Amino acid sequence: MEIQTTTESHARRDELNRVLEHERAFALERVRGLRARQDERDWHALADELDSARSLADLATQLALIERAEERLRAIDVAFARLSRGLYGICPRCGDEIALERLKAVPFAAYCVDCQEKRSVKRSSAKN
Repeated sequence: MEIQTTTESHARRDELNRVLEHERAFALERVRGLRARQDERDWHALADELDSARSLADLATQLALIERAEERLRAIDVAFARLSRGLYGICPRCGDEIALERLKAVPFAAYCVDCQEKRSVKRSSAKN
């Protein structure tokens, strides 16, 4: 029975590793693509005030998109670090395994759905 558990554990770890590798590659490509688009734009060649305002708004949007993509990439790297320590996919609050479906949807999720909901409720209560 213990061998089956170990085999299941290795299979889960392999699947989690694949999920993270896929998500990291996607996030890295997104960052590279956004940065390339930013580099292609000539932000200084502005014809008039309207173009200038539009370009500045576009630049702010582009920078925000890059920042979010880089944050996602950092979160995935943190998840990889947790995986190497054997902590990825384990909820630190309750100690249960985080559902594989949840990790596929949100690969950097640190908490199971129940504990995340409790954290969210606690945060919203603290704000009020």
